[in-house]
Amino acid sequence: MRYTTHTTRIEALDIFRALTMFLMLFVNDIPGLKNIPHWLLHAKFDEDMLGFSDVIFPAFLFAMGMAVPFAILNREKKGKSTFEIMRHILVRTIALLVMGYIR
Repeated sequence: MRYTTHTTRIEALDIFRALTMFLMLFVNDIPGLKNIPHWLLHAKFDEDMLGFSDVIFPAFLFAMGMAVPFAILNREKKGKSTFEIMRHILVRTIALLVMGYIR
C-alpha cells in the first residue's frame, strides 16, 4: 500500500521564491562585472536611490514570510500538535544559526 499526501501548493509563491533565489545568485556576481548600469548596483550610503540589488533580499524575506503561515497550516492539517510544530521551528532555527556561524 502506497501512502501519499496531497498538498496544495501556491504556484505563484513558488515561482516568486524561485525567481528571487535566481536573482540573489545574479546580484552576487554583479560586483565582479565591469561597465554595467548603475541601477543594478547597491546604493551607496550617501545616494538617494534604491538599486536593483537592494530590493532582492527584502523580496526574499517577503516570500519566506508569506510561506510560513501556509507551512504551519499544512502541518496542522497533518495532525501535528502545536508543541511538535514549535519544536520543529526551534530545531530548524538552531540548525540555520549553527550553519550560519560555521560558515
